[in-house]
Amino acid sequence: DISPPLAAARGTGNDATVQGDALRLPFAAECVDVVLASQILHHFAGDTAVAFIREMCRVARRAVVISDLRRSVIAAAGLWIGSFPLRFHPVSRHDGVVSVMRGFLPAELADIMESATGKRPVVRRRLGFRLTAAWTRD
Repeated sequence: DISPPLAAARGTGNDATVQGDALRLPFAAECVDVVLASQILHHFAGDTAVAFIREMCRVARRAVVISDLRRSVIAAAGLWIGSFPLRFHPVSRHDGVVSVMRGFLPAELADIMESATGKRPVVRRRLGFRLTAAWTRD
């Protein structure tokens, strides 16, 4: 994360924080065993999403795992309806629906990963309208 609030986490018992740009990770090539991106890829569009995955693959020694939202009108409607009894703030309600609708269909996630890696991953559907896919170094 490049945002300044990350610095506030230092000194709280979690001193293993790194501040940097996801498109230019401050790590050497193949220096991390497994790189995980959880519920973040939908914030990147087009070529930027491909660049993000390539950068994760650059630093990964063994694997990259991506878990993200599966786009679904049903999930978006359920989130919207459920947000009222759960007393979500209107901004959170809106952001949640936008995030779900920026999610991926399985083939779309596979296409983005294939563009980045040259390999077609297996994309699995998970509970809670989630998708997972992985790239491994051969």
